[in-house]
Amino acid sequence: MYISEGLLKEDLLMVSFHPDLKQVSMSNCGEYIFIIDRSGSMNGDRIKNAKEALLLFLKSLPQSCHFNVVSFGSEFSCLFDGSESYTEKSLKKALKLQKEMEADMGGTEMYKPLEHVLKAKVKNQPRNVFLLTDGDVGNSAQVISLIKSHCSTTRVFALGIGEGVSTSLVKGVVRAGDGLAEFIADDARIQPKVVSLLKCAMQQAVTNIEVTWDLPPGVSLVSIPT
Repeated sequence: MYISEGLLKEDLLMVSFHPDLKQVSMSNCGEYIFIIDRSGSMNGDRIKNAKEALLLFLKSLPQSCHFNVVSFGSEFSCLFDGSESYTEKSLKKALKLQKEMEADMGGTEMYKPLEHVLKAKVKNQPRNVFLLTDGDVGNSAQVISLIKSHCSTTRVFALGIGEGVSTSLVKGVVRAGDGLAEFIADDARIQPKVVSLLKCAMQQAVTNIEVTWDLPPGVSLVSIPT
């Protein structure tokens, strides 16, 4: 079939960029923000697993990083006003919160805590957001769109907890945020999932990539996406 108008009438070339990273060094800095679902549906094994995952994350962060913990349900609260340096004092405060966490914050309002975190000024370090949740939300399209609008400054990772987690929400979130998703059933081992996410987040970012085309005279180029 011959197409005489529109994009498909043009010659098309798809280019995939795959850097050869045989030895990927781990970054010793970065900003790590953990957004924890503490809605009522997280009761029982789910909040227990979320707390265990958070404990593993906190104990494994790089020494020169900044971090924060955000709890959400119907409302949200932040451990620190802004991300703080990873020190013995700040870690002790985070571990106290981790130990006391319960699924006692009502419904599942995910958009507002994400908006609060993503609109904060980015430190001079790569920002990584970790979403730990078991639930679905009625405004998933808006949540995913919000994350997509900040993907140039923030990578979003997700840990889906429990059998009833919305896989479409979790996968949509990390696809928009250029991150990685892991899922844990109520009786699954948590440590390998946490290690997988944190290892990915700690890889140094590749930035300032430029593609140069050497084209013959009379040939123009339209890049999609820009």
